[in-house]
Amino acid sequence: MHRTDDILQTVRMLQEENVGLVYTLDHENAMFMGRLAAWRRSLPAVTSVHTTRRPDGRRTVSMLNRMTLSLARCVICMSEAQRRYLVREEGLPEYLAVVIYNGVETERFARERDPQGARRELGLAGRGPAIAALAELRPDKGHRTLFRAAPGILREFPEAVFLIVGGGPEESALVAFARECGIDRS
Repeated sequence: MHRTDDILQTVRMLQEENVGLVYTLDHENAMFMGRLAAWRRSLPAVTSVHTTRRPDGRRTVSMLNRMTLSLARCVICMSEAQRRYLVREEGLPEYLAVVIYNGVETERFARERDPQGARRELGLAGRGPAIAALAELRPDKGHRTLFRAAPGILREFPEAVFLIVGGGPEESALVAFARECGIDRS
């Protein structure tokens, strides 16, 4: 439930702090109240959405947020696939959707690499190719797709190792699914 007092308080804060742009990120209340407060102050609002579906399968954008999306100057999507989802499934007007890919300045973290040393540290020395998935363990991250493909990969590369890094609501279900696929020891 969005309280009118919260929105009015946000409007006052925007005025007192002389804010020139409102940026909201992925949280329903922040997106809804932020856009309404920006609209009330005649400020541009930019919204960034990082997900496609919630872990429980519900839509990413609530009905109230879908109704106020047009108050944003743009909605930043993290990928083209996400942009398509938000336009097709959530009803985002296509002209508002802008893709800005996540990025990391890899040079800042560059160091001499010793792949064999890393494999030794992970207990993978002498093993086949390593395939890693680093993500929160939830349905929209696609772990089940990887697990379904794994038996075919293992037929081609029997020494392949799968590294699943992360935690989340799907952890126990994915452990069971890996067992069903016959890959829990890979």
